[in-house]
Amino acid sequence: MTMRALFEMRSATERDSYLESREREHAARVLPAQTSGLRTKAASSAAAPGCLAEEGLPPTARSGARLGARSEHGLGGSRREERERRAPWGASLLLVAVGATSVGCYNDQSDCSLNPRLLCFSGGTGGTGTTTVNPGCIPNQTGDPIDDACGVFVDAANGDDANNGETKTTAVQTLTKAIAVAKGKPIYACADVAKAFVEAIVLDSDAQVFGGLDCTSWKYAAGTKTKWTAAADEMPLHVKPTGSVTIADVVIEAANATKNGGSSIALLAEGGASVELSRCEVTAGDGKAGETPMAPSGTGAPGTPGVDGKDGCLSVDDLTGGKGGALVCDGADVSGGVGGQGLTAATGGDGSNGQPDDGVSGLGGTPQKEAGPSACTNGGDGAEGLPGDPGGGATANGTLSESGYTGESGEDGASTGKPGQGGGGGGGAKKCSPPKDTFAGPSAGGGGSGGCGGNAGKGGGAGGASIAILSLDAILTLKDAKVTSHAGGKGGDGGFGQPGGDGGMGGAPGNGDGTAIACSGGKGGKGGTGGRGGGGRGGPSFGIAFTGEAPDTMGATIMAGTPGEGGQGDGAAGSGAKGMTALTQSF
Repeated sequence: MTMRALFEMRSATERDSYLESREREHAARVLPAQTSGLRTKAASSAAAPGCLAEEGLPPTARSGARLGARSEHGLGGSRREERERRAPWGASLLLVAVGATSVGCYNDQSDCSLNPRLLCFSGGTGGTGTTTVNPGCIPNQTGDPIDDACGVFVDAANGDDANNGETKTTAVQTLTKAIAVAKGKPIYACADVAKAFVEAIVLDSDAQVFGGLDCTSWKYAAGTKTKWTAAADEMPLHVKPTGSVTIADVVIEAANATKNGGSSIALLAEGGASVELSRCEVTAGDGKAGETPMAPSGTGAPGTPGVDGKDGCLSVDDLTGGKGGALVCDGADVSGGVGGQGLTAATGGDGSNGQPDDGVSGLGGTPQKEAGPSACTNGGDGAEGLPGDPGGGATANGTLSESGYTGESGEDGASTGKPGQGGGGGGGAKKCSPPKDTFAGPSAGGGGSGGCGGNAGKGGGAGGASIAILSLDAILTLKDAKVTSHAGGKGGDGGFGQPGGDGGMGGAPGNGDGTAIACSGGKGGKGGTGGRGGGGRGGPSFGIAFTGEAPDTMGATIMAGTPGEGGQGDGAAGSGAKGMTALTQSF
């Protein structure tokens, strides 16, 4: 059974039962020869290869209560206890007590299948096999150059991916190649101040990466860190559920996002993954502002013009007025009124009202009258349409997924603009003067139709996040780590709605004899502008964003940046909320 499978047992009882059965099996094969088969500190001054005397381990790696012995809850317990049981830097093998024997290492300590209490660094594709790191191969525990036999070497400035990476002089150039050829063996990435590793790595196997090494001597340089970044809008490290990685003395830094609403995330670990960081710095750049959409092109449908009136004083027949411009917008009739008739009587015909008839605007004109005398009036102009209803601003939190962070955009405008009202028809003329006083005067022009409303605007995009570590219920172990996020992106402003269409022009009156005069139709009202979109939510800034159990941050210094402002919309309700900022944030 692999250590991953052991850790994933459902209960402490199940784990205890398994371990006890392994101890009995081991006792049957090995313990009868205790004197020669067990190598204790007292019995041997030279430990077996890979075994460490407990005094040589760092304090956090000593067997004691932290790692070697079972707690009162057994090998199970909380995720924090599980993290503490994982092998730390410099502790490939644990010194444990078995039954009543002395504390020490088995002589078969290199075989994890025979030593039931042995915790080995897991290696190989998919976590198969084991790799034991010799103390002389742990950079911060030796003052010597790392030996060629220790693992795989990678140098961003002087390496070559055509090499095999098996020696310092045949270092590869990229971490991607180093992981591929290492197959779980330690990887030594030297720190070149002028050359960072620029790679976006998706890890689905086990890896151990040691940084902080001088690129000439390959000795550990305390305080020096290997830099690892990626192109803008990419994550330097994404650990899949089958991946497990331990990293020391490396700066993992995400670039500022450049895509609208893009996030800057340095490290993402999915559920089931294990990530251990020692003396590392994990830094996210700035999130990018959300998109502010353009208003829809063009305008709403324009109104239809009214028809001109007919010339008078040519016939004894009454003349019909010009028709109003006809148009229907989203089921609403916004036609203009019909022009008044030219009549053979002492008074011309009235113009009719434009649609929809509210009795206030778009009224038909009054006719010319012989008595008075009084002139006709033009048809009234139609009223402009009201703007559409706006969309609401974004207030909800975003979501985390294997793709990263998805923020909340503003709502699209709620409705199109209202159509304009049709203009009224003009007033018609009276009969003509002698000797044509039996002839009809000219008729009036019809009113223009209203214009249709414009389409609604789109909601503003969410601002991008700045998140140093995003954990989807992964196991995180932080040891002397520095975690930093920067500024979240501003939410995009809500897009303006499309302008409404212009109203149609009123028709002209027909010509008369200078005494019989008709009037023009009114102009249709302009359609209303579409509703404005709501503003997007400002991008957050989190040191660690996570789902599931909260990570243990005792070994980390965390700093969070400023959140993005919300995008503007129509008033307070239409504007997006400011983003959040937190050292750690649960989703």
